[in-house]
Parts: sequence; C-alpha cells; structure tokens
Amino acid sequence: MSDNAYTTKYDLQDLIQQYKTQPDLLKLILTSKVEEDKRRAEEAKLKAKELDLLLQQQSLKRKSSFQEESIEKRRHSAAAAMLAMGGGGAVIPNQQQQQSLVHSIIQPLSPIQQRSSISSMSSAEDISSAYPSPVAEEDDYVKSSNRRRREMQAITKIVETREYPYIDNYFWKNNGNTVQKKTGCKSVYYKCSNSNKGCTVNKTVTARPNGEYLIKYRGCHLKECGKVERIRDL
Repeated sequence: MSDNAYTTKYDLQDLIQQYKTQPDLLKLILTSKVEEDKRRAEEAKLKAKELDLLLQQQSLKRKSSFQEESIEKRRHSAAAAMLAMGGGGAVIPNQQQQQSLVHSIIQPLSPIQQRSSISSMSSAEDISSAYPSPVAEEDDYVKSSNRRRREMQAITKIVETREYPYIDNYFWKNNGNTVQKKTGCKSVYYKCSNSNKGCTVNKTVTARPNGEYLIKYRGCHLKECGKVERIRDL
C-alpha cells in the first residue's frame, strides 16, 4: 500500500469494504486508529490543563500587582495628608519615610498619653455631673412625679365625722365614686385642686350605715395648697 493510500481519509464503511478480504490487516488498521484517537485525546487534555494553569498564573500576577498599586496609593495619600497637616511647601518623602508616617498614624498611645486621656475624660464627666442639664432635671422631676401618682400613698390622716361635706380648709376636685355591693354605701374620691401643679394628696369619703362618714387622707399638701383660706360665716 502506497503512502498516499495511508494519508487518504476513508470512511469506516469504505475502509471495511476495501479490506474485507484481508481481516487481519483490517483489524490492525482499526486498532491503530483507535490508539491514535486515544493519543490525540490525551494530548488535548494536557493542552487544556496547561492553558488553565497559564490563565491562573496570569490572574494571580494581576491581583498581586493591583494590591501593590493600592497599597502604594494609600501610602501616598497618607503621606500627603500628613504633609497637608504639617504645612505646605514640603517635598514628598520617599517610600521608607512614607512607611514610618503610616506606622506613626496607626501607632497606639503610650501609657502616659493613655493616662492623660483618661484623666481628661474623667474630669469632663465630673464637670457634667456637677452641672447637670436643666432638661435632664426636668425629665427626672416629671418621671418621679408620675411614679408618685401611680404608687399607692400611705394614709396620713383618718377623720370620722357626721358633718358632710367636711370642711378641712382645702379645695378638692371630684375624682370618681363607687358603691359597695354588700352594704350599698357610697365612696367618693377626691384629689387636691392643685394636682395639676404637682400635689398628690387625695382623700376618700365613705358613708356608713349609721350616718357617719369615714374620711381617709393620703399624702402631704404643697405649700401653695394652704394659701387659700375658706371662711364660713353662717
């Protein structure tokens, strides 16, 4: 068989048709063709791996160069900021000086500087505690007054009388009433007329079946509550 015959591309059917009378030779040709295909496939795989490795190396080089450029830019910006703070007209320092400037920026405080900063903070806190804000004082007063109103105050005085209404020289505002289910007696609740000014005094007037009245006072009046004098001239 000539060289041209080996280089000619035959279809599988044509190849079988041509060498069907020589089975041994046909088997040898097919086996060699399979081996050639395997070799070419392995070569293609190796080339693909080499190409992937080359691409990875190039990407790593680009990343490293980009990181170096960004670090260099940060160093230049830090050096420029330090020069701007120190005054213009100076020459841009070299790389070693830039590194020292960057390290000086991020260098932690010395123990003496830490103690001085802590002492200044404590002195500022002492000043703020010595001179509190008026707004804070007002908020504390409002909160404390609301808390006093919510809490049940202790009984400060009990009066048993047949006089109704009982005159105690203070002005009161009706704050509701209840009726006891068992006895049917009525209880009327009052609060001081100066409650809007902070007075928390209240009283409860409970009627008894024998015609008497039980009056319970809770809390202490403000000084302004007793300034109005009631005169009863009958």
